Amino acid sequence: MPSLALNQEESSTFHFDSVEDVKVVEFCPFARAAGLVGYGGENRVSIGICLFQEEASESHLPALQFQHVTDFHHGTNVLSLAWSPKTNIQHLPYSLQFGMAGEDNKIRYFVSDARNSSSVIIFEGHLNYINDCIIEPVSGMEVASVSDDHTCRLWDLETGKQKSCIPLSSAGVSVKWHRKEPNKLMVAQKNGLIRFYDLLSQQPIMSLSTGQVPLMSADWSSTNDLLVGAVARDDWIIWDMSKSRFNSYNTCKVSY
Repeated sequence: MPSLALNQEESSTFHFDSVEDVKVVEFCPFARAAGLVGYGGENRVSIGICLFQEEASESHLPALQFQHVTDFHHGTNVLSLAWSPKTNIQHLPYSLQFGMAGEDNKIRYFVSDARNSSSVIIFEGHLNYINDCIIEPVSGMEVASVSDDHTCRLWDLETGKQKSCIPLSSAGVSVKWHRKEPNKLMVAQKNGLIRFYDLLSQQPIMSLSTGQVPLMSADWSSTNDLLVGAVARDDWIIWDMSKSRFNSYNTCKVSY
């Protein structure tokens, strides 16, 4: 098993100040809003634009330029952030659209032009902490969330209501969509089980297992829909589902 040693003394390459302790940070993965970053603290979500040197027209500019755009105040700790594919900063007015899960067990979906116009939709229904949320990456019309209440819930942005509720066997820790597979949803549970659901039938069609607990986080590669990664206990686990035995995996032990 390979080992990855972490250098605790190495400083960051870039940094910028925040008025609050940062709990969550998320870059926008969509081309029309490349460089957009959201970071959440105790009472607000802040939005900024990062311009890296290779994107700058002048080579003498700093390696990273950061411009704060706006803040969204909501009065609760931010637990998760998710960007909508409808976000666009290629022309004015901007369209900033994202969802956030708060410590009050609610999901808020914000829409703003970063100037004068803004609105928010609030989704309620979870009975415990929401550990992750994600927005459908093609149409941007649905939000999925997982919680310590042992459920995965889907929310309809057009009606503002819960669309469905999928029971889980353990606390849900991560939920992911893939642009190539918009009718499938990946749900990772604390008990080490990762399931892929067909959203039409809402039935599991495939599962992976870490073989150890707790599973703390999982992700579905945005560039290769056959790769899944997870962190369980002190192992980093990667599955290649193109293999005939896709439930076998490679692990990397992280040492400190």
